[in-house]
Amino acid sequence: MKIRFRAPLFALAASLMLAGCSDIARLVTPSGPVDTRPARVAFTASVATLATHADDAVSLRVTASYVQTGGARVVIGTQLLQLTSASSQSVPIPVDLATCIGDATHDGANTDGGCSVVLELALIVNSIVVDNQTVGPLRLAAGATTEISQPIKLFEITSIDLTPSTTQTLTVGGTNTFAAVVRDSRGVAVTDRTVVWSTDAATIATVDASGKVSAVSAGDTRVTAMVGAISNSVSLHVTKPPVALVVAAVAGSGSGSVTSTPAGIDCKVNGAAVSGTCTANFAADAQVQLTSTADAGQLFGAWSGACAGNAVGANCTLTMAQARIVSAQFIPQRHVIVSAVGGDGKGRVTGPFGIDCRMDGVTATGVCFADVADGTPVPLTSVADAIGNAGVAQVFGTWGGDCSGATGNSCTLTATANKSASASFFDGKTLALTLEGAGGGTVTSAGLTCTRSGGSTIGSCTKTVVHGTSIVLQVAADAASAFVGWSGACTGQSATCTVAMTQARTATATFAVIRRVTIFSAGGDGKGSVTGAFGINCTITAGFASGSCAADIPDGTLLFLTATPDGLGGQTFAGWGAACSGTAPTCTVNMVGGSRVVSASFNSGRTLSVGIDGTGGGTVSSTVGIACARTNNATSGVCSVSAADGATVTLAALEDAQSTFTSWSGACAGQGANCSLAMTATRNATATFTRKTVPLTLKLAGTGNGSVAINGEIACSRTDASSNIVTCVKDVAAG
Repeated sequence: MKIRFRAPLFALAASLMLAGCSDIARLVTPSGPVDTRPARVAFTASVATLATHADDAVSLRVTASYVQTGGARVVIGTQLLQLTSASSQSVPIPVDLATCIGDATHDGANTDGGCSVVLELALIVNSIVVDNQTVGPLRLAAGATTEISQPIKLFEITSIDLTPSTTQTLTVGGTNTFAAVVRDSRGVAVTDRTVVWSTDAATIATVDASGKVSAVSAGDTRVTAMVGAISNSVSLHVTKPPVALVVAAVAGSGSGSVTSTPAGIDCKVNGAAVSGTCTANFAADAQVQLTSTADAGQLFGAWSGACAGNAVGANCTLTMAQARIVSAQFIPQRHVIVSAVGGDGKGRVTGPFGIDCRMDGVTATGVCFADVADGTPVPLTSVADAIGNAGVAQVFGTWGGDCSGATGNSCTLTATANKSASASFFDGKTLALTLEGAGGGTVTSAGLTCTRSGGSTIGSCTKTVVHGTSIVLQVAADAASAFVGWSGACTGQSATCTVAMTQARTATATFAVIRRVTIFSAGGDGKGSVTGAFGINCTITAGFASGSCAADIPDGTLLFLTATPDGLGGQTFAGWGAACSGTAPTCTVNMVGGSRVVSASFNSGRTLSVGIDGTGGGTVSSTVGIACARTNNATSGVCSVSAADGATVTLAALEDAQSTFTSWSGACAGQGANCSLAMTATRNATATFTRKTVPLTLKLAGTGNGSVAINGEIACSRTDASSNIVTCVKDVAAG
């Protein structure tokens, strides 16, 4: 249940300061006549954060007890007070003193007639006790009200942190001290709460009021800290004290070592003497495995002591319920072992000293080993069984181990050290053919004819041969089909495939129906080519197709075609048609279900011509090589080029220092100095530059008449013979 209080939850006004459950002096002296009416304890509760629990059930459980003369407490009764969400509320608590007054042994019975009462407060949120506090003892009198003025704090205790917090291990008799930190809902430590410590099994471990744990006996338990209903636990594992394991000397002439798991023993045995770490302590009841390892040229003999009857070969497992003493003996003998490796057939390996090892695949049974004296020669012979499970002869494969390199079916081991030999036998191997595809054809080999026709496979499609035999397969497609290729054991081979039958093999031949693809021109006045697999190399020239423009292709093939315009004269690829579409230079044709027709078209380059006119001078340049200039009324440079069909060309008109760009005419009419043209046809554009003018002032003086002409045009005249000066202003070309 999620508790949303913020600690401190509230303050109860009381006439005492509380620190844990400290003894409080009697601060209140009842007044008034003695009667049988209930006494009352009045609290003024300041509930600062209670409003945050509007949806929760919040209550205060009050248990009243009176104190007897000897200090014992007797419960008067328990009451449950529901708290509201008000920030301040009165909490009157009636206490029936009849039982106390009637008890002649109650504390102070012979003094003022009152009772010493202790109140146990429990803060409850949604049926969960989140804090406890003790008030008192208070001196109460029947019918009187006791006011408490000093604050009492309760907290919403939500967790207890334990240190250590992870599983602990102790040995019987050992101790460990746990620490508990009580925290409220904000994570703040609450320091004045009594933690109740306990263990699940006091026979295994006990814990005192300070959190000190004492291990009593072996087993597992949990250490728990609790405040109210809030608790936290840590697992505790108690073990017995360790006991000793000793490896002792025993009569013998060989050498080796004895080691333990878990680690501890690492004892060297040399004849009848031992050295190294031959004694170690292990946890009581622990499982200890001893492993004997013979030195080179030695053989483990036998265990004795505690391992007698508990050993399996070179290993001995002991339960350390008590101290143990063991011995290991080594002898200078050689061990010859025969094993099966890497085969799937049946056979046997025989030899002296009773060796008769039956092999079935990689499993060896029978007598597959022998102990012999050092230096003894051991001749081994392999014999394969006759007919195996596959119905053909089985064969001996190879020797391995210390017989590696031996040829034939014999190997002799000289036991100058421990020796091992392995042998492999092989059963017959089966080749399984699968024919797939919508086309038809036949795969043949000696004793094998497998045919695909009409979507079905018929004939002899499997063959079993002696291990290691090679099978040669030949593929022939029918007239309406094409052999697509191999998968499986023949992957990457041609129509003739050779399979080495060193294991079972599968091979799949796929046949496809032949489909035809045809390339033709879709128009256009340009030149280019369409190329692809299966020899396609088709030339398209001004609407005509020539060259290798058709091919037979297996059904289902993805045919990749590439259109490449001629490199001269600005040729461009105009686009695909029929089975292909778009203007991308590549197209993928899926030859599934029928033949395909693909068209392609190319366009020639488009001519762009530039002219310059007017009285001024300047240049016109472009992104395709135009560099046309006009100087002194003469035009020069590159004024005409060929551009790719459909290309966008930008012309830039730039006047010289004495001129001004006026306008475009032709294809650029209406555009500014920078003109953009789409070259979908031949284009002509003329830029006009005008010479800039400056004012020229003329003055005619003297006694005669006359005129001044500029470039043949009268600019200023004087017709009277007066002495007046005639002034004329005329605009003339700059420069």
